[in-house]
Amino acid sequence: MTSFDIPATGVVLFHFWPSLCSQKVRLVLEEKGVAYEGRLVNIGPPMENYDPAYVRLNPEAVIPTLAVDGE
Repeated sequence: MTSFDIPATGVVLFHFWPSLCSQKVRLVLEEKGVAYEGRLVNIGPPMENYDPAYVRLNPEAVIPTLAVDGE
């Protein structure tokens, strides 16, 4: 299992801490009481958002990406 694999059930948020868009999604999930697993995607020099496994999740290669029940 890689860091970009998603489980069949549950909510997974692929995000980057300093990202404003990621902050907004985390805030909404917390306010709504949605349990989620957070996975960091470093968009800095490693540019993990261009990893082929991540691009399969989000063809635009941007963050955040929210996966719900395997989709």
